[in-house]
Amino acid sequence: MPTRPLYIFLALLAFSTLLRWGTFARSVINHDESTYIVIADEMLRGETYLGDNIDTKPAGIFWLYAAMVTITGGSIIGLRFLATCFIALTAFFLFRAGRKATGSSRVGWAAGLAYPFILSIWTYYGISPNTEIYFNCFTAGAIMLAIPKLAARWEDGATVDLKVWRYVLVGLLLGSAVIIKPVAGAEALAIGLFLLAWGWKSKRMSAAILRACLPMTLAFVLPILVLVGFYAQAGMLEEMYFYNWEVSRRYPADKVWYLRLKYMGDYFLRYSPLVLLAAAAFWERARDRPWQWFLLLQLALTSLIVVLPGKTFGHYQVQMGPALCALAACWWLPERSGQAWLRRISLRKGMLVLIVVAGLIGIGHAAKYYYKYDRADTAARWLEERLGEDERFYMLLNNQIVYHLMDRPAPSPYVHGTLLFYDHHVENLEVDLEVEAARIADDTQLRYVLAYPQDLAKESDHPITQAVHAHYEQLEMLDEKLAIYERKTP
Repeated sequence: MPTRPLYIFLALLAFSTLLRWGTFARSVINHDESTYIVIADEMLRGETYLGDNIDTKPAGIFWLYAAMVTITGGSIIGLRFLATCFIALTAFFLFRAGRKATGSSRVGWAAGLAYPFILSIWTYYGISPNTEIYFNCFTAGAIMLAIPKLAARWEDGATVDLKVWRYVLVGLLLGSAVIIKPVAGAEALAIGLFLLAWGWKSKRMSAAILRACLPMTLAFVLPILVLVGFYAQAGMLEEMYFYNWEVSRRYPADKVWYLRLKYMGDYFLRYSPLVLLAAAAFWERARDRPWQWFLLLQLALTSLIVVLPGKTFGHYQVQMGPALCALAACWWLPERSGQAWLRRISLRKGMLVLIVVAGLIGIGHAAKYYYKYDRADTAARWLEERLGEDERFYMLLNNQIVYHLMDRPAPSPYVHGTLLFYDHHVENLEVDLEVEAARIADDTQLRYVLAYPQDLAKESDHPITQAVHAHYEQLEMLDEKLAIYERKTP
């Protein structure tokens, strides 16, 4: 196994790529990712998020995608590879944290290999790039810097040198994670609570507060101040407050308690091998107990923040992955001896099996997406043959990635079409549907509207549906579901 940090990262990147390469070329895996890409395109054209383009997430994820689009030139394959790089970097941070906290490279490798593996099995649990993949990287980096050394020296904390710069960097990483998605505050809270517990245990509470918690907190605020400052200079503080706070507050928890339990149970059953390994490792007490307690705290807080909103999206639970993988990895601590029958498997054989399985998973993804119909790509090729240079088109409800594939601006600020058709979004975002309908009716450069007739039939009283029927006529069916409507000639 490689020992130099760069080689370790490259090995984890190669492993992650082996698992995920088969998903790189597909134009749409999840429409959230498409929204990030399209709004990033608009920002690179000079538009301002929350002014010219609107969604329900903070600006951080769109700034990140704008940088990624710039680096890759907008290549879908390139963007998916960069997402894989974030996963591999997170795995590297887990490796470093596990090794430093336990003194065992085996624990580090187990954590680093488990993370990309569990994110590369199910579509909505890591295959489709979403915010969690990115902010996990920042929070894992922060945990690597803040916790393992203290956990490893829990009993002799009086001799630990708390370096202020380290906790400044921890705060910057956590603040950057929060402006991607505020739920990353769960990891910040876990780190803060552990630092205070360490200060109490080592009788160095003043040092824990003044040399760790305080610089971390002050640095944590800096990325948030950058976000606020950006919108202040743009004269858009009111918009930032409305979309980032007021709108979020309006979305109530909408799942009863037993559905939330089912949601969490589904996650832990999906990854039950890791859960069992984590439980076995915790049952057999060893010198890594403080590290395990921190990881349990992290897992508990991330689970809580995932389940509280009542939304049961699989990608939310990706946030729980780093803690679960690191906990399960503790089973490989050499001093543990339980489940001897499983420990008889040599490291070399285990790695060979893992690589073979990863290769088969990658091939499986490639076969799945190669034979799966790509509606967005088909629509883009159809439009490319017929759309004039100054003409525009409108994708209703989804498949918004077509704007990116065609390198054309979106005609509406609401790139994710569900924001215009789901009542709770329309109400919470205070969308003026008459204005949005007018964009379709009055823009003479808007030649085509692509929509599902079945969905329009369900929303026959919707102002946008009425505008489509009044000003456009169905030209043809692109496939069995998607219709192309062309503007009626005067």
